[in-house]
Amino acid sequence: SFYDAEVPRNMVIVDVALESLPLTVVRSRLQLDQAYLEIQLPQDFSPAAFAACALDVLSLSTSQQTRALPSGTVCNVRNNLVQFELAATLEEGTAYRFGLAVANPLVVLQSTVWTFRTYLNGQVLHTGEHPGFAVAETSSVSLQFTSMAASVTHRSLITLATDVDMGGSWAILIDAPGSFRAMCSEPGDFLRGSLPAEATCEGGDGSVRLVLPAPASLRPYAPVIGAGFPYVFSVLIANPANISGDNEGFRVQYYTAASALTPSRFVGLRVTDPPPALGQAADDTAFQVVHTDLRRGIPNQLDIFVTVPSEADNVYGLRLQ
Repeated sequence: SFYDAEVPRNMVIVDVALESLPLTVVRSRLQLDQAYLEIQLPQDFSPAAFAACALDVLSLSTSQQTRALPSGTVCNVRNNLVQFELAATLEEGTAYRFGLAVANPLVVLQSTVWTFRTYLNGQVLHTGEHPGFAVAETSSVSLQFTSMAASVTHRSLITLATDVDMGGSWAILIDAPGSFRAMCSEPGDFLRGSLPAEATCEGGDGSVRLVLPAPASLRPYAPVIGAGFPYVFSVLIANPANISGDNEGFRVQYYTAASALTPSRFVGLRVTDPPPALGQAADDTAFQVVHTDLRRGIPNQLDIFVTVPSEADNVYGLRLQ
């Protein structure tokens, strides 16, 4: 699967091969077969509202045995059920490739089984299951507000520790809930904290996208962010005029880099705790120490961040070796 950066959806590439017998479809003046390939998505997964099916994805295949579904096939979506009305025969032993745009759930599921069936004139011909993929979470993420006053824009500290190494040009997407808005301090600028100095910030209409620097030419696969280490950075958060008590948390997601051959791929997601009620007094001065290396016998670097509530636009940083 991969993440389509232009539309908030995960494109799942599916290969289906019939092992027992072909699904023979006859369309003539004397016989008009009704044939379907049906996919039941796991619980809490849902197809995209529009353009849920992608029939032309053969460019992602390296196998000469992979084909597209027959020309004239029609896709229908109902809840978490996707049904292809087939216009011609599916051959036995041939892998047919197509894409499904789905919305991943916000929590890790115990079961992510995908169920497949074929029908010919109302009779089930084939059944099968596939374990699918697990929805990943970041190891930890937290967001610290410097002001909970209504209608105030302030800097917020985000602490992120991923469960995988992040490479060059990977992206971190921060979605603000409800009427909150996340933004860069200036177009293309934000307080990078312990993120690489070349990291950039894009967006500002409710969400921001942080892009890590491009990989080094001599070490193209070297990680830019190491798994398990906490990284602290700051973005601007605009508080709404009021907030209900059941507001959701901020969503922090990250994606691989896109290239000429492969699109950006969804890797992980985590939701922070909901923000506290607006109108409460700000906490005392926020003081945070970030260790960049916790191994024994390794020279450590400390990033210290201090946020003063009365100066919510200022986050003071100090680095110690």
